[in-house]
Amino acid sequence: MFKSNNTSELWIATKPQADELEKDYKQIKFITELKHNYNVKKEDRTYFHNKGKTTAITTGVSESLTVSIDYDDEQQAHKYLLKLLLGDIENLNNQFIKVKLKNFSTGTKTADIEITGKTTINFKNHIPSGNADEIVKLQIDFIPQDDAWKISEIEHQEDNREE
Repeated sequence: MFKSNNTSELWIATKPQADELEKDYKQIKFITELKHNYNVKKEDRTYFHNKGKTTAITTGVSESLTVSIDYDDEQQAHKYLLKLLLGDIENLNNQFIKVKLKNFSTGTKTADIEITGKTTINFKNHIPSGNADEIVKLQIDFIPQDDAWKISEIEHQEDNREE
């Protein structure tokens, strides 16, 4: 859960190429830190790819969502993230996440806000330093890939969580 709002949730689609109803979102649990990064400064970035290519981009406004989690092999979303980390780097693009912000008051009723969109995943830090008793941690940046993010108000639902 998020430290700042323990009723909010972060989900990732384990089938990002599927149609919207079949993306199979799984909740990312055991979040220890969540930070929204927003920068209006113009900057030049160079991205290095695993096949020796580079891409140079000049950005204007940039933003990302930094998430730190304690890895648990029992969680489907955690296994999916580890599979992405160990797999082909090209699969880190075109992923989909969903953020659910619960219990927003809109006039006379309480609603949940759901934000869904396409993202690129950047793994920052991962796996322990070698101590056998150390908890495995993943630190990830979710970078918005386009401006087609969908924000919707949904009817408030009680805590009937799926894994």
